[in-house]
Amino acid sequence: MSYLLGVSPQEIRRLEFQEKVWGWMTQNLLDRLGVRSPWRCLDVGAGIGCVTLPLARRLKPKGEVVALEQSAVYADLLHDRAKKADLKNIFLINDRLENFKWRGPGFDLILCRWVFLFIKDIESRLKRLVPMLSPGGYLAIEDYHDYRGMTFYPESPAFERVIPAAQKWFAKNGGGLDVAGRLPAIMAKLGLRVVDFRPNVQAGGGRSEVFRWAELFFSHYIDSIAQAGNMTPREVRDFKKTWLLRKKDPVSRFVSPIIFDVVGQKPRR
Repeated sequence: MSYLLGVSPQEIRRLEFQEKVWGWMTQNLLDRLGVRSPWRCLDVGAGIGCVTLPLARRLKPKGEVVALEQSAVYADLLHDRAKKADLKNIFLINDRLENFKWRGPGFDLILCRWVFLFIKDIESRLKRLVPMLSPGGYLAIEDYHDYRGMTFYPESPAFERVIPAAQKWFAKNGGGLDVAGRLPAIMAKLGLRVVDFRPNVQAGGGRSEVFRWAELFFSHYIDSIAQAGNMTPREVRDFKKTWLLRKKDPVSRFVSPIIFDVVGQKPRR
């Protein structure tokens, strides 16, 4: 598994803004599950700590977070941020999910947010994680499904051309953008009981945070998307022009892709 979007200052800024736009989604999920001290949690693909840090605060004074992050750059940044925030209940592991082995006590929660869109063989990774759960523990995943549902209103042919191109980009690099709908069946196969399956979506105009969130992604990665999706230079120009026009149009609305919360629970016996 590799992080398709790379390690760069612009990606760090995008991740920080993404947490501002979508952080409520994860916090609502944690509220529903009753996550609290003294739970032991694993944050898979912890990145720069967007989930890890608020989770660690939630788990004080007796709970802890094991943060698994494969990028040394992001792991170092997470370490520095945890130290600055005086969060001593974070244990950082710089390793890849496919290599990660855990011999400690079981986890009450394993959380994976925007992880499996980068992975081809989802079942094999989940098969590694399930034994790490305590009896009654939760495996919680937040990821995309039906990426084609992302759109502009009024509809835009230029924007609609980019969606399949983005899907091809992820697919060519071993991932996929329609993940969540496959998870309940995989979880059930691995012995988990699906206890939550909930969609999250946002919409807004050109000045909204969700519009800006999408803009940061497409403005940074449109060239890679276009190459993978066989877009012509003219199609790329049309997309960029359309985006700028929609940003200024008070009538235009952007609708995000659906992000599902999918939670499986390990039997207590």
